[in-house]
Amino acid sequence: MFHIRRVLESHAAREAARTATEEEIQALRDELKSEEEISTTAEYLAHGSEFHRVLCNISGNRYLTALVASLAGRPLFDRAMAEPLSPETIERTVREHRAIVEAIAQGDSESAGALIDQHVAEIDHWVRDAPHIGEQPAP
Repeated sequence: MFHIRRVLESHAAREAARTATEEEIQALRDELKSEEEISTTAEYLAHGSEFHRVLCNISGNRYLTALVASLAGRPLFDRAMAEPLSPETIERTVREHRAIVEAIAQGDSESAGALIDQHVAEIDHWVRDAPHIGEQPAP
């Protein structure tokens, strides 16, 4: 599933870097948060979801946006609920989102695509490293 997200979001980021207007770049910047603004799991999930939705919308392909949204939800929710968010996870996410936005703002489609690819790969690792989600301990 994350491999599909990597392909789709890399395409969206490259497209955004090529075609984004100043208003679209500003909308993406408006979604950037600081570590201090994300203090709960709900805020973390909402921020991530909205950031990726805005980025995909810039590509102009509503099907891509809907598909990415459908792939993102449940695994991230389950992982985030498995244990408390670490400050390092929040810091990494904020840093990666800022780098993606800057690549798009500079029109650097290759960097934007590579950065989102790496970001989604990090999310994949974070989800896979979760405690055994949904499993009951053996009696």
